[in-house]
Amino acid sequence: MREKVKNEMLHIPRGDGPQMDFRMLYWKLRMQSLGKKAAGRETKADVIKRPKGGYGKNI
Repeated sequence: MREKVKNEMLHIPRGDGPQMDFRMLYWKLRMQSLGKKAAGRETKADVIKRPKGGYGKNI
């Protein structure tokens, strides 16, 4: 699971503050979407397209 997300992160370049915030948020949300307790099957595109505020209470 970690390797899959790590490979996906290769396509999201490191950058300034907002870019790093995006990378951090993507990592957390994608790991949640692939975990045992995931609510449903989300693709990486689904994770990116989540509406603002739709990230759950843990973030």
